[in-house]
Amino acid sequence: MSFLPAAYYRGGTSKGVFFNDIDLPPEPKLEQALLSILGSPDPYGRQLNGMGGGLSSVSKAVFVDHASDPSIDLIYTFAQISVDKAAVEYEGNCGNLTSAVVPFGLHTNLIRSSDGRHTFHLLNTNTQKHIAVTLDVLEGQFNPNGLTEIAGVSGSGSKIELQFLDPGGAVTHALLPTEHSREPIQTSKKIYEASLIDATSPVVFVDGRSLGLQTISSPEAIERQTTLMDEVETIRRQAAVRMGIAQNTQNVPMVNPKIALVFPPTTIHTISDEVYADTSHHIAMIMFSMGRVHRAITLTGSMCLAAAIGTHGTIPNKLARRVDDAASLAVKIGHLSGLSTAHADITKSGVLSTSIVRTARLLMDGRVYY
Repeated sequence: MSFLPAAYYRGGTSKGVFFNDIDLPPEPKLEQALLSILGSPDPYGRQLNGMGGGLSSVSKAVFVDHASDPSIDLIYTFAQISVDKAAVEYEGNCGNLTSAVVPFGLHTNLIRSSDGRHTFHLLNTNTQKHIAVTLDVLEGQFNPNGLTEIAGVSGSGSKIELQFLDPGGAVTHALLPTEHSREPIQTSKKIYEASLIDATSPVVFVDGRSLGLQTISSPEAIERQTTLMDEVETIRRQAAVRMGIAQNTQNVPMVNPKIALVFPPTTIHTISDEVYADTSHHIAMIMFSMGRVHRAITLTGSMCLAAAIGTHGTIPNKLARRVDDAASLAVKIGHLSGLSTAHADITKSGVLSTSIVRTARLLMDGRVYY
């Protein structure tokens, strides 16, 4: 049995194991270590034999390192670990866990800071994109205490502001990978209209009503519809080829692109039994991640949605209730865990940045065995 120094963080609506890059074993031992640490592959889908929790949002790892560039405080790499397969993917970033990178850096003395509210600059190696993170420091450490609440997380915490700079083309190198705001995607059943957008991460947006859903449904109700789930996955794979992410539908990564079903504002019954009226948000969305219905929405997916709403002719742009001030959008998104707000700063030349507020908390610090 071996071990690695590690910390376990909640970042936004995700949880993951964080490592100092210098402590990691080399490939191919690294992949085997991550699978063992998270408890994958697990045919039971629970990851009881590891740190994972049976869902893509809690089967993740992050590697953090010093930056040689004086304008960058930390460099980090995100790894998505499959629950039921022996697979580790690096094809995209996790926006939620980005909120815990600076807290981990301060905790492990990779960076140092005076007290107060400060902005730190990160480089994500998965996408080669820069992120500005603003948070509170107390006694040289991230101060997790505060009154900020986010949908999908119980309790409150200190406000962490994330700004993703120049987010277009995070994986495909273009905001509109096909140069079109809408694309026809054909399956064996019908032709669907989709918007293929890549801002902070690539997402396939489809009007949920075209798949027979009229409003937000519970994750279990959707996942029981195997024909619907298969059709969603077929659309995602077809779109991935169009976006240039894969050469054929058989070789599409599990992690990207994500696919989201979007709806005009609607009454939302959340998984915590709260009810939100159609007047509470600009657009509603169900996201899928690693073959499952996401219980909230991915952070990068929410910012990609904001960018899509600000892009003329896209499906989200057409379905969303009017958003004030088109140059700096503040989009309220209704989803299975409640409401989230994502921002997009847009000019005639494109999307300058996307941003969102998160919270984070250290859950465990020590050594993890594999």
